[in-house]
Amino acid sequence: MQKLGWFIKLLFGTFSIFLVTQKVIMGVNLSFADLLLLPVCVALIYSERFSLPPKVVVTFLFFSVWTLCVSIIISCGINGYALDLDAVLIDYLKLFVCFLYLCIGICFAKYNIWKFFLKKYAGTSVVVSLLGIFLTISMKMGFINSESFYTGNRYQGFTDDPNLFAIMQLVGLSYYLFSENINERFRLIGITIISCGVVLSGSKTGIIVLIFLLFGKNFSIAFNMNSNFKVSVKKMRNKLVLICILVVMCFTAFYMEDVIREIVPASNRIFYLFENFEQGMTNDGSSRENVWLNSLEVINQNMIFGTGVGAYLPVSEYLTGQRVLAHNTYLQILAEWGLPLGATFFIYIFISTRRYFLGKGNKDAYLIPIIMVLFSGSLSLSLNNNRIFWLVIGALLAFSEKKKWKKV
Repeated sequence: MQKLGWFIKLLFGTFSIFLVTQKVIMGVNLSFADLLLLPVCVALIYSERFSLPPKVVVTFLFFSVWTLCVSIIISCGINGYALDLDAVLIDYLKLFVCFLYLCIGICFAKYNIWKFFLKKYAGTSVVVSLLGIFLTISMKMGFINSESFYTGNRYQGFTDDPNLFAIMQLVGLSYYLFSENINERFRLIGITIISCGVVLSGSKTGIIVLIFLLFGKNFSIAFNMNSNFKVSVKKMRNKLVLICILVVMCFTAFYMEDVIREIVPASNRIFYLFENFEQGMTNDGSSRENVWLNSLEVINQNMIFGTGVGAYLPVSEYLTGQRVLAHNTYLQILAEWGLPLGATFFIYIFISTRRYFLGKGNKDAYLIPIIMVLFSGSLSLSLNNNRIFWLVIGALLAFSEKKKWKKV
């Protein structure tokens, strides 16, 4: 980042900040970061930091033509599903936007911009969660009635889904949990505020992933001993103090359960999850069983070729009578792309993650916890059009294979 001009740094920093936003506007899922998508690409080209592996370009060209042909020729022409060509075009544009985010993720990783991006994104996550705390207190005091709350009590930040908000916040939390270059006081502040933001969202998915993240941090402390014993002991002490504080906070939360339920109504969903896990996972609209069964029916009827872009909703409505997304990234991709293409994608991501984990990538990128967050959240969310999702996939590809790739 040292060789980049101040304007380009400002552009990349603003892009990172805007990525915490994502809302459906006029039927299209948009982020403020989309406004800077082309300027960021131009800045990367201008600074000679835009290069892609040939196989990524070829794969996208093949995939984009393939899914478009499947939508028009197979889903509409052969199977006779009534498709909206405008919806097909919009979804095709979404696909192209996701590809651009994938490209930016690759370039950020290859040219040492990734940590700069992640630091700004994580800092913004803290600010957004802090805003949620302020809005919650203000609402309880009767000062405001904010639109940032879903169903009146679940904080959703600058998104339109509390579950999506929680997962996007946990991406920022991964930086504060696993970065080695943060002052321990700032680390504790960041972890505490973002964790509070996740609680305010009332997202059961977010809470479960948060717990897994904290367990992952415990394991990393146990197995990440440095050869310099004195340095290791100091690091271990600081991290164990952090964990002890978090544990005390958890016990305090349950001890003051009634008070917290009164102040934060969204916490009712979370406490109920711990009191009765099975019912908690299906209570209050949390069950995904019906939409998952619908998506499995779509997959069963379009197993080889999938539905193609812009066709999932009308096909789902035709087959099941319900026009709703899968609320599961794996099922959504398999339904739209078909089993062969979708399975190939997930297998390749698994191979890239394994290659990165075994040491060919840059461990300072903190990608393992971020991938864990996104792919755990994918069990109850359709993230196939999410900006952060494709940015991280791009970074993963670059960190795991950049020694093999050549510029084009």
